Amino acid sequence: MRIPLAVTAALLLLYSAFVAYGPRPSEARFQSGDELNRHVIERFSRHAERAEVVFVGSSMTARLGEAVASPCAFNLALGGDSAATGLSVLTRTKAKPRLVFVEINVPERASNPRLADEATRVLPRLVPALATENMPANLLFSFLVQYKPTHSDPVVIDAVLATALAVQRNVYAREIDATMLSTNMQFMKSQVTLLESAGTRVVFFELPIHPSLENTPRALQIRSAFASAFPGHRLLSSVELARGIGIRTIDGVHLSPGEVSMVADRLRRANDQVCPAKAPPQSAGGASNDGVGGPAHA
Repeated sequence: MRIPLAVTAALLLLYSAFVAYGPRPSEARFQSGDELNRHVIERFSRHAERAEVVFVGSSMTARLGEAVASPCAFNLALGGDSAATGLSVLTRTKAKPRLVFVEINVPERASNPRLADEATRVLPRLVPALATENMPANLLFSFLVQYKPTHSDPVVIDAVLATALAVQRNVYAREIDATMLSTNMQFMKSQVTLLESAGTRVVFFELPIHPSLENTPRALQIRSAFASAFPGHRLLSSVELARGIGIRTIDGVHLSPGEVSMVADRLRRANDQVCPAKAPPQSAGGASNDGVGGPAHA
């Protein structure tokens, strides 16, 4: 029994040395959205004390990626998830950012306790070789992908947008189940209360969506729910964030690259007093996977 344990320990030590001192891929890549989300949370957990400003939300905010980054800001938004999970990560890690921006666009998605629990475990923080980005399969995948031809950011294709908009109009024509929404809002209120009791200021924001969806039953219901649940809190409205931009999106709800840049600039200006400067470019050798700014998501 001792020999297999010794061999395992030796292999882990060797792999840890490779992770620490060996070559690194230019960008961490993952085989699933769930692994990417775990990576985002693990990175935040390692550097929570440096995050004065945190953004939580869904893939809509995750798409802002590095555009909202600064030396003390972190994009904790999670693709396929919602702000509720991001808030639960903040309270689980006992992080004390000065300012938290909470996206309101997808309140029907409940918190994901499994993801929050798995990604905030102590071992990946203490042993980098156990982090999701350093899993052998993910590290190999990252190395292989970096040699593939790079593709430019997606552009707005009229036919694709028209098809996606038809789907979104059907979704936004109906209100979210009232019981589900109420339950999720109560959870978010409890998390916001915990953060505010620790001295964190919470600001809500609504990312712009296609103009044809802005005044639909679902959109109006969401705004009303947050106004009732969080009276007196600042809300950066979609109108404010989209003023003068001519929003088209790529699919009705996710901003195009050009729109990301302009909307993110307005969000950055809203936290200038806390994080006034843009993060400097990261050096090679994997440093880009350890900075405070959040990674770009599709």
